[in-house]
Amino acid sequence: MTKLLLTILIIALLIGSLFTFIPVSAQTTISNAGYCWFSEPKAIQANGNAYVGYVTNTGAIMIAQYTHATKQTKTFQLNKFEQDDHNDPAINVLNDGRIIVFYTRHNADNIMRYRISRTPDISTLGPEKTLSSVGPTTYAQIVYKYPVIVMFYRSNLNSWNCRISTDNGATWGPEKYVFNYGSGEQMYIRTSWRWNVPGADCADIILSGHPDRGNRHGIRYCYLNIADANNIRIKAPGAIVLLDLKTQQGPIVTEKIPALYRPEENNNIKAWIWDVYATSNSHITAVYVTFPSANDHRYNYARYNPATKKFDTKIEFAKGGGRIGAGAEPSYSGGIVFGKQPGMQDLIFASVYNPATSRFEINKYQLVNGAFQKTPVQQSTANNYRPVSVINGKPDFATYWEAGSYDYYTNIKTSIVAI
Repeated sequence: MTKLLLTILIIALLIGSLFTFIPVSAQTTISNAGYCWFSEPKAIQANGNAYVGYVTNTGAIMIAQYTHATKQTKTFQLNKFEQDDHNDPAINVLNDGRIIVFYTRHNADNIMRYRISRTPDISTLGPEKTLSSVGPTTYAQIVYKYPVIVMFYRSNLNSWNCRISTDNGATWGPEKYVFNYGSGEQMYIRTSWRWNVPGADCADIILSGHPDRGNRHGIRYCYLNIADANNIRIKAPGAIVLLDLKTQQGPIVTEKIPALYRPEENNNIKAWIWDVYATSNSHITAVYVTFPSANDHRYNYARYNPATKKFDTKIEFAKGGGRIGAGAEPSYSGGIVFGKQPGMQDLIFASVYNPATSRFEINKYQLVNGAFQKTPVQQSTANNYRPVSVINGKPDFATYWEAGSYDYYTNIKTSIVAI
């Protein structure tokens, strides 16, 4: 077996292929891999494969394909830019099994790049195509309901726009302005399709500014409703239409988007979004970080109440520690994410600083009878950051995170470790 793996690696090096095969064990590592938090979906399972996006320390934009039947991983280089983990790609799977991947640079140009595969295998990803924006772009978030693709991206730091395809990615409509937080702000959103909800036609959206910049430090919530190719709307709870993406141009007036968290009601403590996830049309949840101080990052859970149409249930479930590295921005927490495998509800994976080991470690938190119960997942000699739950993931590749050290987003020193 060892000779066979060595032979494969030597052949790959000799032919200079874009593809590499990585031996996989019960705990899989993809070496030299990092990612930021606002490209979505980051990882998804379909066609018997888990597809994962990441960036290397040479600036290569990568997609990996882990095949469950063979327990092998292959990778494909999408492009190569500057070393910056903000450039990691978003991945989704079309109704016929083909893969669509979007990726941008970090405020370096106004281009969104994408590829669509011919088959479910990443080796058949087609040539790079481009769409343009009015301003410098960062991040990509893909929402899909056949045949509609809505691709959100940040433009000009303070706004998020989108492009829409109603023919499964064959053509794209004009740029639509959706959200804008105003001059001097830096804006973020997280979108999540209602995976595994029967008859789903919505993606949930949470929004926030940057806790270290500007003045918008709360969290807001709305959702995207894709009824069909002619009815694509951003709505507030109660089915209140905020923006018809087929007939109107935004942006939405920010104050019309309902608040999930208000700093002014919480001792002016700032917040930043991390994840949103729904297991039914009424069980919608979000996780976010609050910052009582620079070295005190608190992890919080919120749940939507369909009776009041507000996120009435809020639980602080862990103290995350401080920033993840000496060179990291003050608000860069270890990270929190919902478990996204079928049957999971109110399960959270979190990277928490452990003073006893002086490391960030992965724990999982399950809500039981109104309180979260903690179970350690990964305690090792390395720091463990930014857990990701593979959408519809299978047990042998369901959750992963960055392991290594984090200095700054332009200095990647981590690998992907999966369970």
